[in-house]
Formats: sequence, structure tokens, C-alpha cells
Amino acid sequence: MKKLYLSVIAIFCFAWSIMASGITMYAAPKAAGKGNGSSKADAARFWDAALWKNIQNELQKHPVTLELLPGKYITTYPAKQDTRLNLNGIGHDQNQLIIRGAANHAAVFSRNPQDSKNMEPASKNLQNLITLRKNCRNIVFEQLYFTGDGACGYALQVRDSVNITIRNCHWKNMRRVYYGASGANGKCDNVLWENCTFDNIGYNSHAHMLYNANYCRNLTVRNCTMIDSFGDFIRFRNKVQDVTVENCTFIDNGKYNSSPFIAFPLFNTKKKVDLGGETFSSGLTVRNCRFEFKKKAPRNWMMCIHNSGFNPPGLNYMMNKKDSAAFSKLDRAAQRKYLDDRMNLQTGRIKFENNTIINAEDAIVYECWPLYGAEKIFPQKDYKTVTSLTKALN
Repeated sequence: MKKLYLSVIAIFCFAWSIMASGITMYAAPKAAGKGNGSSKADAARFWDAALWKNIQNELQKHPVTLELLPGKYITTYPAKQDTRLNLNGIGHDQNQLIIRGAANHAAVFSRNPQDSKNMEPASKNLQNLITLRKNCRNIVFEQLYFTGDGACGYALQVRDSVNITIRNCHWKNMRRVYYGASGANGKCDNVLWENCTFDNIGYNSHAHMLYNANYCRNLTVRNCTMIDSFGDFIRFRNKVQDVTVENCTFIDNGKYNSSPFIAFPLFNTKKKVDLGGETFSSGLTVRNCRFEFKKKAPRNWMMCIHNSGFNPPGLNYMMNKKDSAAFSKLDRAAQRKYLDDRMNLQTGRIKFENNTIINAEDAIVYECWPLYGAEKIFPQKDYKTVTSLTKALN
């Protein structure tokens, strides 16, 4: 009886340990053995729907770690076997999913350069490599390595998802990224990039390192290194709320046309304004960061707040040269009131603390650019302006 009792206890303890620590599954570019992901020898094909269905089922019981075996994870589209990873509603509020790449950049993600070789990056075949959407939650990406010049929209994008961590990942030499190496879009909440490296990203001003937009909340970029972006290094566009950039290093070696390290841009076409318009993000903290331009250039800005197009309803984003000159003569308190009253910039929620800035033409600027037909009302010769906000905000 005692032996039976001890056996029951042992079985219970074993089951509890699995529930607490979870299970590990395995995936590779090609299935091996049984292909069910139960071991390295039986690794599942990374993109197979059956793998992700199994992972979601397991998450209802315990945490899951998906170990990615070394290899080239190449997105080819169109293809008979889809190699875009679009995860919809994957995750569990309590049981975490960790997707972990092999050490030393051995799990390599890229777009097949052949299927996009002769196409413009903005064509209909532009694809993301990995996308989270439709309430994915409580997911961690670790040690993923993205590279290659095949055209893609994003390498890793988060959409309408919550509690997502991206850490120790690396994006390098992705010249044909069209939107962003990574980024969050839509109703995302609590997304973190930590200990990541972005190096040599983009082919024109469309392409950014981190492109975040449209109602995201609580975004954090921490302990990251960003080197040479054709577009903005980090972009927060349209109603993004409560973002923190801390302990990061930004380096522009002068390879491309200078872009701001951090940007708050809006693009207000007449159609958008009729629907309410894009409005500025609010709640920004930047602290303990190093911003270095290796070569001096006119657009070397640590941060740019920018509006292209029209004024949204009830706001006045358009500054002409007289406005800009008058603004520059105001004291700091009056400048902040001006920005709050005209633009609802919420200057009390913008904080810069203990940052190092090297070779910047200006630390923080406001750029006004009438476009999309707005120049008929606001002539560019008068309204295309750049105004320093360094005294007001830094």
C-alpha cells in the first residue's frame, strides 16, 4: 500500500512539473522522422498548420517552448507549400509560448531572393516573413536571425496582439524591406523589443527598422543597437500611446540619406481628414540612449515630429515661416503651451533623460510639409518648414 501511495505521489509530482515548466517541441525548415515536433529527430516543418494547432492545444495545459533547429527558413511565395508564417490567435494568457532560434544565428530567416528578383518591392507579392495577428498573446521570440535582400513587407510584424516579447533577435543586411524590419500595428498592447540588433536596413524612405502605427499602446525598446537605416530608425505613427526607448545605441555611419533616429510622423490626406485624420502619438520617454551621427548632414535629427498633408479636425499642424519664427522667440513654457493648444502634443508626457547626442544638426524638430493637395491651401514656399523643438522638449 505504501509503495502504491509513493507511486501515485511520484506520478502526481511528475505531472505537476510538466504543467509548471511546460514541454519542448521542435521545428525545422523540413520535417524529419515522424514530423510531429516531439523531438529533434521528429522535428515538424516550421510552417505546417498541424504543428501550430498542436502547440495551441498544448498551451491550454502548460507552457510550450518551440526550439528551432539550425537551418535556412526561407519564405517563398507563391509556392505550393506556403512558407509565410501567419499566426492567428495563437497563445494563452497564463501559459507562455517561447519560439527560440538556434544559437549563433544558426536559424536564419529570409525571403527567397529568386521569387522576388525581378519585382519591385511594392508589388502585390510583397510578403511578411512572420506575422502575429488576431489576438496572439503571451509569446516570446528569442534568437531569431533575419537577413537577405529578398523583398518583404516586414520580417517580423505584430498586429492586434498583446504581451509580445522579442529579445536577442538580429536583423542584418535587409536592403529590400519595404515597411520595417519589425514593428507593431493596430490594437497591440505591451510589446517589447529587448537586446536586439538592427543593422543596414532598407532601400528608400519607406523602409524603417521599427515601424509602429495605429492605436498601439505600451511599446518598449530596450537595450537595442540600431545601425544604418535608410528610413527612420524607430517610427511611432498615428495614435500610438505610451512608448519607452531606453538604454539603446543608435549609429548612423552616413551610408544613406540621413533620417531621424526617432520619428512621430503623420500623413493626412484629405480622405483621411474627412474620417478624423491621423493624430500625434503621445507619451514618449527616451532615456539613457546614445545617438551618434558619424558624418554631419542637414537632417541629422535625434527626433522628428512630422505632418504631411492637411490639418485634422480641431487641430492646427500647419506652421508657416512666420509661425516658426515667432515660435522660436517664445520661452520654453510658452512653446509647450503652443504645441499643446494647437497640436495636442501633450508635452508633459514627452520626456528625455540622460541621453548622449553626437553630431546632430538639431536634437528635436517639427517638420511641416503640405502634400496630397494641401499645398493648394498651404503653399509649400510658405508652409514647408522645419522648426526646432529642442528648447521646448529636451
